[in-house]
Amino acid sequence: MDLLEKKQNGIEQPVHVALTDVSQLNGLSLVDYIKSCVAQFGNVFTLSIFGGPKITLVQESDLFSETVAKNKMNINPELVEVRSKFEIENVFCDEQQIAQMNRDFVLALKGKKLANTQARYNERLDFECQQFAEHNLKAQEYCEVELAKLQLNTMVKASMYALFGEPLAKNEAIAEYFSFSESLSPSATDDTEDSNRMHFAKEKLLLRFEQVLAEAQTPLIQSLNIGLFSSPVLNQEDKAKVLLYFLWGSLSNILPAMQSFYRILVQHSNYANEIRANLNFDMLPLIKEVLRLRGNKPIYRLVESNIVIKETDGKKFVVPKGHWLGFISQLHHQDELNFSEPNKFDPTRFCKAISPIKNSKGPSLFVYGVGNAKCPGSAFANHMMASTAEIWLKHFDAQLCDSYQIEAMRMFDSVLGDKQSLLLKIRS
Repeated sequence: MDLLEKKQNGIEQPVHVALTDVSQLNGLSLVDYIKSCVAQFGNVFTLSIFGGPKITLVQESDLFSETVAKNKMNINPELVEVRSKFEIENVFCDEQQIAQMNRDFVLALKGKKLANTQARYNERLDFECQQFAEHNLKAQEYCEVELAKLQLNTMVKASMYALFGEPLAKNEAIAEYFSFSESLSPSATDDTEDSNRMHFAKEKLLLRFEQVLAEAQTPLIQSLNIGLFSSPVLNQEDKAKVLLYFLWGSLSNILPAMQSFYRILVQHSNYANEIRANLNFDMLPLIKEVLRLRGNKPIYRLVESNIVIKETDGKKFVVPKGHWLGFISQLHHQDELNFSEPNKFDPTRFCKAISPIKNSKGPSLFVYGVGNAKCPGSAFANHMMASTAEIWLKHFDAQLCDSYQIEAMRMFDSVLGDKQSLLLKIRS
């Protein structure tokens, strides 16, 4: 590792960490290894993985401090808060394109396809910022609008498959609802016939949900029954709406981590056996690791001009033009008050109002948080992850190898929109 080299103008060269062999991790995960570097070298340092380009990692609190803003970082201050909201509430994503972008970035880390990766991320960023700016929805309208008027997105499909298994996923009512929802555009609901069809499909879907909830005996579904259907305050229509909030809000919030988690289980049967043998899910380091790694569409950008970053302790660093600026994604960032009772059934915690965006111009740097702080909602997320994993393992109660791997991977690919996984391509 390079030593700090102080320059005459007070700008320092950040420590460079070159990860060239897995043995350097000393048994740590990549995230924990990076956090150990944070503890050792501070909040700003560069990292290269297996000979790939240098990636500058910056602590979020330093990046978005007033000092950094005054140093004229090329980022729109109005979008700083939007970044946090976008990270949680973005549902306007094309999962197939996201998957391709993530594969491109893996190649970029190995020094390949840098130009293509940069162009793809720039294009995607502009699109998502525009989509985000155009959909300013109020909290009380969010579930209705997103699930009834817009396309029922991939996240909800995968969540229901993971929760309830193949019988529900192949149910005729749900298949009809999915088929209709996917053909919808926002303007389609202006047609009376379309609206009636949508309403009918939605009613059948909700009836099937209630039937599944009444029959299911898993801990997760039992908690739903206790928290939702035993409430004397809610009428049936309200219960149905709350259930939809739950499916979209809680599960879509951790779905990328779930998908990564299941892929790990498919490819490493020893992890699956460990989970089957240990019902204390919250203590499993694997689950916690996946929650931290949460594949939440991180966007890594090439720096267009030198960026000066001042750390909270006064040190200044420069991210040079042409270098990658990358960030480790935490689970999410929300007001801690929303998670004062993390295991309580409260789907409304995920239904925050979105403030109008004054300026829809995309920022030159679009980043995610990094840090050692624990998300106040992690206990709730762990509970959701663990319960879903248990259901999934029972659904595929077999050795996760050979034909079962292919079956499971095809299931994941179908809900992700990626018709053929890397694993299947390798096998073929």
